[in-house]
Parts: sequence; structure tokens; C-alpha cells
Amino acid sequence: MRVTIVGAGALGTLIAARLRHHGGDVSLIEPSAVRRERVGQGVVVRGFRRLETPVVPAVAPPGALADGTEAVLLCVPARVAADATKELAAAAASHPPLLSFVGGLANLDLPALWPGETVLGVTNLEVRSDPGGDPETGFHNFTWLGNLVASETDAMRALQHELAWLSPTLTTKVIAGMVWSKAIFELEAALPVLAGAAPRAFYDDDRHLDAAAELVREGIAVARAHGPMPIAFDFFDPNLVLAETPGELGTRRAWMRHCWQRHEQFRVGAPAPFTEPAGLGALLDPGHPDGELATIVEQLRRQGAQGGLMTPRLDALDSWLRSGPDRPDVVTALEAASP
Repeated sequence: MRVTIVGAGALGTLIAARLRHHGGDVSLIEPSAVRRERVGQGVVVRGFRRLETPVVPAVAPPGALADGTEAVLLCVPARVAADATKELAAAAASHPPLLSFVGGLANLDLPALWPGETVLGVTNLEVRSDPGGDPETGFHNFTWLGNLVASETDAMRALQHELAWLSPTLTTKVIAGMVWSKAIFELEAALPVLAGAAPRAFYDDDRHLDAAAELVREGIAVARAHGPMPIAFDFFDPNLVLAETPGELGTRRAWMRHCWQRHEQFRVGAPAPFTEPAGLGALLDPGHPDGELATIVEQLRRQGAQGGLMTPRLDALDSWLRSGPDRPDVVTALEAASP
């Protein structure tokens, strides 16, 4: 399959390297000249399943798709996903299936922006760029593929087969729920990073567990106001449904603690555990409120307002992200927002 990947950050580069290593015909569209030059010299994937690849061709956007492109993989930050999709749609002479690996709820807006078929992906590939700019991974889990109309297509099956070199893939009819689940999970996954603590130690504090549980309850209320059922989709993710069930806070806290302990133990036992923040932690910089987390918070707040819901904890988290260096710790800010 001839694939064009939009975005040569950590995830886009990792996918390009894996597919190229296994004989895929891959090119990249990337605005950064530094990143284009780097991937043009070959890619080294560090950590889990280390490999080196030959040159991966890269061009500046918008750029026409490579002749014969059979799939476009969107691997850009959520905050620029819509603009990148519209720009590429306008520049491209053809519109093959678009597979979005965008994080959070921005995924749900993309099918209306791309004239061709749109496939949404939820992937658990923890990846960051190392100091030299190469992708570094801690572990690989499943990648879920689906669309908003819950139908399997030839394009989806072809993508599932192609991405088997990247991670095990699965087509699913509950992709909207998984997109919501991932966005809500990222809120609670972010709290330890924002507090500068390891997840296991952070969630050993019952006060922190309560703050995270209430934040997730609020996120689930927003999701349900828009129809989809948020679901747990991973072996270590908290059971998000329990967070919304009245009287289940104790169960919620116990489950969260158990899941984070498993996650931390898995990471410690990985062949090349990260020595610095990775995955979501690598994306979070509270000094820059246009980051991935702030994008998800803004989308949740906007959709909550459309549903007529009050979102005091999401509002508090948004204000915290946008405040200066003298702000209180994030848990204190969430507690102050409690009704």
C-alpha cells in the first residue's frame, strides 16, 4: 500500500519507520524543514522493538499527494487537525481514505472535512521524540479502527492489514465511544504529570483520587449529553462507567489505584522504560495553553455548554492551564471548583 503520512512528529515518524521497515511505500508531509531533513536521513526507533530505516521522503505542505497514494494517515496535534485536513483536501487531486490518529475529540469533526472515506483510529502507542529527534517507544498495544457509521469497508480492512506491522489492529463498531474514552482518560492521566508526580505515587493519595474521579464524572456527563457511551478500552484504563454511577466513588478509587499500579509495574518491566516524561506527559506544557490537553479541555467545555451542562471542574482546569507561575497546585484548583 502506498501511504502518505501528514505530520513527522513522534507518532508520524514511528509509523513511517515501521511501515518502511516492512517494505511499505511511505512518504511524509511536514511543514518543519528541520523535521523533513531529519527523516530524509533515515529514522532510528529507540526503545521497544528498536529498528533503523532508510530514507523516508518528506515534502512541505500542502503538497500534492504522491501519485497512487492509497491512504492518508493524519498524525498531527489535535489543535491543528481541522486546518491540516482542510488544507490537504483543497490541494489534493484525489481523496483516498483518510485515517486519523489525532488525539481527543477533534477526531469527531474530521469526516465532514475530507471528501473521501474517513477512518478514525484510537491507538495506544506510547511514543515521544528523544533529544535527537528520533521516536522512542515504551510499549505497543492495540490500535482500534472504525468510523462514525459503524460499518466495515474494504479500505478499513486494507488499513487493518497494513498497520499490522505497527501494532495489532482491530475494527470496531464503538469507535465514537473509544474516542470519548481516550479524551476523558487523558484528563486523569494528565493530573500526575501536571503535579510533577509518578502516577502510582500520585494516586496513592485519596485526595488526588477524589479529584480525578470527579473530573472524569464531569467529562462523562458531557459525553452522555451528546449520545455516545464512553467505554474503557484498555487493560489498564479505569472503568469509566463506574465513575458516573452514584454511590460508587469507593469502587472508582480502588479501581483507579489498581489500574495505575499495573501500569507502573508494566512500565518498570519494559525493555527500555523511559527516563523522562513520555506519551501524554511529553505533550503537556502548562506554560503553553494551546497544547494537547488544553485542546481537549476546550472541546469538552464547548460541548458541555452546547448541552446546557455546568462544568466547574473543567472550567477550573482550563483556567489553571492558562494561569501564570503563581497558581496553586492542580488538585487544589479542582477542589476549589467543587459545588
